[in-house]
Amino acid sequence: MTPFTFCRSKPISYCASNRGYSVEAGKAGHLVSQRHPKRHKIVSTLNPALFLPSDYVDLSGKTRPAVSFPSKRIGARGVIPYQSRDSRRLPFPPQSAGFLYYRRDQDAAPLEGSICLRVTSKNAPASFDNGHDLLLPSGLPWRIILPQIACHAGLTALRAQLLQENLVTETQLSRCRTILGQGYIYPELTLFRLSQEFPIRFSGGLKLTTVGDVMHRFQLNSPLFIWMDNHTRVDYPWAGSGLACFEPSADPRHSGRRVIHMRITKIIDPVSSIVDQGTLLKPEAGELLTRLNPHSRTFEPWKYHLDAKNNATSTGLRALWNNSRIS
Repeated sequence: MTPFTFCRSKPISYCASNRGYSVEAGKAGHLVSQRHPKRHKIVSTLNPALFLPSDYVDLSGKTRPAVSFPSKRIGARGVIPYQSRDSRRLPFPPQSAGFLYYRRDQDAAPLEGSICLRVTSKNAPASFDNGHDLLLPSGLPWRIILPQIACHAGLTALRAQLLQENLVTETQLSRCRTILGQGYIYPELTLFRLSQEFPIRFSGGLKLTTVGDVMHRFQLNSPLFIWMDNHTRVDYPWAGSGLACFEPSADPRHSGRRVIHMRITKIIDPVSSIVDQGTLLKPEAGELLTRLNPHSRTFEPWKYHLDAKNNATSTGLRALWNNSRIS
């Protein structure tokens, strides 16, 4: 139940709920301002199977909303940001109302899991399955991933609630702290396994973080650039943005080898041509990213041999393969 602050009854009294203050008439009719603790939404659970109508939250328009949990210990409150851009915190968009829950997919990697917001039109727990997860401007779901929960001081309450409900283990949190340490992490660009979507700008390189036994950071340019002016400079022929994922190659020629492709799963900003060329086909939703093979002079899906090199990119991508269930 959400706590409320009441003004005591007096012969002459004024009660204002704005900004957590109450105003009462003191001696000789003087107004006395008293600050009361700010009220926060109390959420009883992060487990969809246990939701109550009172767990419904509305974060619309809020920059750093605070959510409390039914614990008497100090600090049982979590501040939940939406997104930062150019050092500015963006508020949650309109219609950001629903149920906060912990999501862990069936094929999740060992340290994969996140807090998401399932947007629903009403506060009935039965509406959860018919709702959808809140999205970021990139098209990915808004989420607070497990390494953030494990390491960020402002998420202590979320961490404690997940442990209390046995949704995560102390071993998982400890491993996250060991891997991440004092480093930074961007949820949108952090991958745990193949098939996870990530945002992609077609006019630039990819900076990704992968989490396995250790954390890897690397930049991947080769899928999107082309050589110009007799191989003297690099350019990006396409503008626009979308979502993509890596997947194991199904080509029989790659049998027994660890080879991956990139599939464009969704177009967010329309694709347009920047450079007149013919070596990188226009990215299309649902299709593998396809380039001209300079040796065979035929178009083939872009591929990356994970064991051909031993650089930061190969090491990072191998972590995704090792965390995935490859049939």
